[in-house]
Amino acid sequence: MKWSEVGRKVQYLLNFEDAPDLLIIHCGGNDIGDPAGSNCELRHKMFKTIQFLHNLLPSTRIIWSQILPRLRWRDEICHEALEKARIRTNSFIATIIIQAGGAYIRYPEVVELNTGMFSDDNVHLSVIGNEIFLYRIQQAICAFVTSDTFVSPPPGESGPWLNLI
Repeated sequence: MKWSEVGRKVQYLLNFEDAPDLLIIHCGGNDIGDPAGSNCELRHKMFKTIQFLHNLLPSTRIIWSQILPRLRWRDEICHEALEKARIRTNSFIATIIIQAGGAYIRYPEVVELNTGMFSDDNVHLSVIGNEIFLYRIQQAICAFVTSDTFVSPPPGESGPWLNLI
């Protein structure tokens, strides 16, 4: 899924369901490095979509699920530049969402050094990477429903049983 589809997809789903209490957005990775637009343009589009969703879903807490690293990006020329764009995009969107009362999900175990987190295509998660991804989402939902926290897991926290380095 590309970022341009997020707003329309949420609007479409509201035809069938009530507004959710929480909306977790995990999208944008397929837009990083897209030759059709700059990362600055992508962040602007993301900002506009988040504003749209806040207006569409005033009672919903929006949660940003960070764009995960990849060992290889589609059409990459300079891996380091795309990783930098990913980090900047995550920081930008997380800041906007937290300032608006939302929250942010981190995946501290999913890093390039933990190559076992990635499948053989170097883009998608491996079985264990996916399990950790889903665990962190589950953990975050519990934290956001039962407390006033806005980042899960808290900065500096990673499961020592999950570190593969």
